[in-house]
Order: sequence, then C-alpha cells, then structure tokens
Amino acid sequence: MINKIKITIGIPAYNEEANIQNMIKSLLKQKGASFTLEKIVVVLDGCTDNTLKIAQELASKNKIVKVLSDGKRCGKATRLNQIYKLNKSQLVGTFDADILLERDCELELMVKEFLRSKKVNVVAARQYPAPADKIMGRFSNASFMMLQIASSMWRKGNNIHSLQGSASMVRGSFARSLHFPTDTISDQGFLYMSAIKNGKAGFRYSKNTRIIFRSPETFTDWRKLGARTMIYDKENVAKNFGERALIQYKMPKKYIYKAILTVFIRDPIGTIGSILMNIYIRKFPYLFKKRNSGIWEIIVSSKASIKV
Repeated sequence: MINKIKITIGIPAYNEEANIQNMIKSLLKQKGASFTLEKIVVVLDGCTDNTLKIAQELASKNKIVKVLSDGKRCGKATRLNQIYKLNKSQLVGTFDADILLERDCELELMVKEFLRSKKVNVVAARQYPAPADKIMGRFSNASFMMLQIASSMWRKGNNIHSLQGSASMVRGSFARSLHFPTDTISDQGFLYMSAIKNGKAGFRYSKNTRIIFRSPETFTDWRKLGARTMIYDKENVAKNFGERALIQYKMPKKYIYKAILTVFIRDPIGTIGSILMNIYIRKFPYLFKKRNSGIWEIIVSSKASIKV
C-alpha cells in the first residue's frame, strides 16, 4: 500500500449556474492510485444567480463538497488567496467553474508531475475548446489552438503560455507562501513567475490532460479576453516581477509559424479570421472600466453550458 496524496480542489465562482453542476460532477468522478480527493471547496464571489443553490444541493449529497459564500464581490485574486489560506492538503488545485475535466484520469495525471520531482511547485493542465456554435467562436478556437500547439512545442510545454489560470494545481507548502495582489485581473502570469522564482523546475505542464472550456463567441467578449490575457497579464507580471520578466513571453517564432500552419490545414477560415481578429485587438485593445479592483467584466458567451 502507498500513502496517497491528499488533494483539495478550490473553485472560485461568480454567476456560474450553467456549468457549476457539471464541473463538480467531473471532479467527483476522478480516480487514481496516487491521490485521495479530500475536499472540493466552492468559493462564491457575490453570485446573484442560482450558483449558490445548485452548489448547496450538490454539497448536501456529497460530503466532500463544501460551499463558502459571504455575499461579497471581491474578484478572483481574493478568492484564490482565500482558497490557498484555507488549504490543509498536500496539493491544492484551483479550477474555474466554467470548465470540465473530460475523463476520470485528469487529476491523476497532474499529481504524477509532482511525484516526478520535489522541485515542482505548480502544474498546469492542458485545455481544449468545446466545439463552437458561432463563427466568432470558431475564430476563438483557432486562436487558442495555435497558441496551445506552439507553447506545447516550446520547451515541451514548460513555459508561461502553457499555464491557463483556469486549471492548475499547487503544492500545499508553496501555496502557503503564495499571495495574489488583490488588483490582479489575470492570474496566470503571476502564478507562473511565482512558480519559477527559484528555477524553471518549479513549473510543469501536464501535456496529456484534457480540460474542456468554451471560447468567447462574440466580438466584445473576444476583445475582453484578449485584453486580459495579452495586455493586463503582462502588465501585472512587469509590475510585480520587473520588466525583465516579460522575456518569458518571447516564444521563438518558428513554433508560432508551425502552429499557424498546423491549424490552417485543419481550418483555414478559422485561422485567417483568428489572425485578423488578433491584429485588431492588439491595435484597439478593450479597456476595462475597473482596472484597480481585480474585478473584471464578465465574458458572457464563454459561460454557456458544456457537456462531455
């Protein structure tokens, strides 16, 4: 018999009634020889829909599901800090409420990355977009796949572009020292830089995982996401780690070109549309109304229900 690693999963949630049930159920079905899922903590961030009711119903039927709600709207960074502070497990995963773990082995694959080296602080899961319903969603999916394919080739995925803030796992001892600035709009860059503070071995990419999410399907939502991930994420990294840290985003162009060609062969229309859209949002970035509070404007179209 081996001593199984205990895991807590934290889910920060704001108005996620369409997906919270499917997300929690995808966690409950996880299996593996390496871990025990000790607790699932749903931390509500001032929800005004039925998220609280749905989460409480699931908690009443599953004793490892806990729901925390103080009625306040504070932003994701504050809720992540709350999850890390509450954690008592050896590993703590933070997953957005609007994603799904596709198979029952996703947590096991992430845990194995920690078992390979005691130096690993953070493990990121690999994500895949759900099929798009609209043409803008098709452009979004092509854009994401180009980035994912390129980042997976560069350093075998062990780079800043592979860490999507919506699906990651942190070593418990590291989590105790981790604190996001409350004005953080995009958490992924900050988490990556914190992970590699003492060396690149602090981060690992779990390339065989499959986490499903829904891309933005409207023009406005795409601009919001683009600004958050391409502009404000970098601003946050530069502010907290210095301008020199921005070199982490400098991916060799050969990987970008290979990724564009790969996606173009699969979907030429989606690829061309994606490139044009990315050019536009770089020239005319979306300006969030609140940039200092850590509370961003919601990307509504990505909240639609996902089922696998």
